[in-house]
Amino acid sequence: MKNHLLFFSHPILRLRVSGQQNLAFETMKLDTLISNMSSTWASLVAEGVIRQPRAAPAPLVIPSTTSLMSLPTPASSASSSSSLPFVPLTHAEKEALRAAGGCYHCRKTPQSPGWVKHRSDTCPGDSALGIPPRSAPSVVAAVGPAGFSSTYEEGYSAVAAVMPAYDPDEDSYSRISTGTDDSDLGTRHY
Repeated sequence: MKNHLLFFSHPILRLRVSGQQNLAFETMKLDTLISNMSSTWASLVAEGVIRQPRAAPAPLVIPSTTSLMSLPTPASSASSSSSLPFVPLTHAEKEALRAAGGCYHCRKTPQSPGWVKHRSDTCPGDSALGIPPRSAPSVVAAVGPAGFSSTYEEGYSAVAAVMPAYDPDEDSYSRISTGTDDSDLGTRHY
């Protein structure tokens, strides 16, 4: 749970917490980690490293049965729909954006003022219109040979590096490389 909490926290918070000296993460209790992360977050906000949201989220209120009778009707809610930040695209709007080479996120086309060529998944947004930028999802992958997880749990920590191909004719590599052949890597047992 501690790893999950730290992994999915804000990137700057994660760096600050994991960079603390004398952080006994393995023996630390979950409540201690939460307290540490909370105080570190408050420090980041106070330092101005993290901008605090402009408005606090509204608390969850479960309506009573009497207040359910006074819910707005569809006619009265139509006037407040312009204040909603998200309105789904209709099929016709999607087709028009696709045909024009536009973006489904910001709903701009190459003919729109301020257009920057992009796709929906890498949309820069538009702060003037209140459209946040779309960030691409991070890809996290780990690849290891068969039996790697059992070896890793025993305390072995492997390091992998991708190096340029060895070229014995190039002088810059001959000074720093021993020039081993990688063809035997498939037969090694890790």
